[in-house]
Amino acid sequence: MLNKAIISADHDSNGRQYKGNLCFFRALAYFHKQEPTLAQSTIEYFETYLQERKMDQKDFKGVPLTELAIAEQTFTFSIR
Repeated sequence: MLNKAIISADHDSNGRQYKGNLCFFRALAYFHKQEPTLAQSTIEYFETYLQERKMDQKDFKGVPLTELAIAEQTFTFSIR
């Protein structure tokens, strides 16, 4: 059963699974109400995170729970 109140950050509206472990950044873009430009905003948040962490894109495996505090500081928001 599909629940329209649940927003998926791991697949698109057509059911195709996203690639690249960017669900954290999609959720962040959606949270900031950037739905019309969700893909563009997702990439911008991702690139900002990589710069902040001084990380290369090929080394990115996702945002681990241990780095949520860093993400909060980088994007100035609170995860509860």
